[in-house]
Amino acid sequence: MSIKKPYYRMFRPDKQSYRYFGDYVIDHRNILDWSSPIRAFDLIIGDFKKVCEYIDPSDDNCAVYSHRLYELFIRSCTELESNMKAILNANGYKTKTKIAGIQRLNINDYKKLETALKLSEYQVIINFWNNGRGSKHAPFQNWANGESGNLVWYQDYNYVKHDRDGKFHLASLENLISSICGLFVILFSQYGVQVFNPYQKVESYDSWDKTIYEKSSIFSIIPPVWQDGEEYDFNWDIISKQKDPFVRFKSFDGKSKNKR
Repeated sequence: MSIKKPYYRMFRPDKQSYRYFGDYVIDHRNILDWSSPIRAFDLIIGDFKKVCEYIDPSDDNCAVYSHRLYELFIRSCTELESNMKAILNANGYKTKTKIAGIQRLNINDYKKLETALKLSEYQVIINFWNNGRGSKHAPFQNWANGESGNLVWYQDYNYVKHDRDGKFHLASLENLISSICGLFVILFSQYGVQVFNPYQKVESYDSWDKTIYEKSSIFSIIPPVWQDGEEYDFNWDIISKQKDPFVRFKSFDGKSKNKR
């Protein structure tokens, strides 16, 4: 069945053109301040580039850890959590876990985004890596295994956050890169190629084979394959005139059908 309205904070390519941009991602009814999460990511990338002036981005240095890497690791993971919570909240997701009556989301809730966003299928390429295994990352790959799939780098983030003295070595270059790539994927899953620019609308991008990139970015990305019926199929110029042109994604358990 065709999807005639976009889901809140969820990007999918257009069925007719398979383009990776759309005006709906920056509509204020979708995200009130669409540029803020991308600007936060842009700041993290700027600081990451500075770190790479002292630590060469190569496989040989994956285990290196430091206070600067720790700082960026914590920032990128908290920004990741903020985005995942925002996606779930925008779509009316409810969890039974509450503290003092306030809904508390955790990794088990975040995993449910896999159903809607196919996060496990994304691959991120670091364009300036000195070859080797570190050049391509699938930060959410383990989520393809369902409930048993754990993100080692996210677990390490929680370990080092709560026990820096004992787990400081987990604030490594390898874990930092996984978290930054994970954040990039979460942003792309909301914005498409708009993730490449937090200041003005993106109207063009480059691609080669299945890889999407923008010439000024340190990242290229390989998006998931969307099957027939999973892509968006609407004319935004028409439905944008409606009072509410968005719908909530309802089947986070992968079983129930979406309601419109």
